[in-house]
Amino acid sequence: MNRPQHDMADTVYPVLVVLGLSIVVGAVLALALRSALRFMSPTSENTSIMLLALIEERPSHGYELIKELESRSNGFYNPSPGVVYPALTYLAELDYTTSETEGNRKRFDLAPAGKEHL
Repeated sequence: MNRPQHDMADTVYPVLVVLGLSIVVGAVLALALRSALRFMSPTSENTSIMLLALIEERPSHGYELIKELESRSNGFYNPSPGVVYPALTYLAELDYTTSETEGNRKRFDLAPAGKEHL
């Protein structure tokens, strides 16, 4: 019985094309998701409002505020100390918060101006 000659390239090439397309589509989707997440991440003004709202609930240290933001967003928003601490400094400069030093940490509390701002 004569079998038709089958070139392995006829089988491998379509598989490679599908894999290549999958990789390209995956990369495009990853870039789109990254752009969407960047677009949806809170602005510094939103971060300040969120910090004031958390401080209104309970006076807190910066690290506690970072963890609380991460927890309440179910891990979606994980602000870095480089975002939170300058925002806390700015809020203190506006007299929206007061702080009490405890060792090498500061506990932030809401000032009357901060309550009014909320």
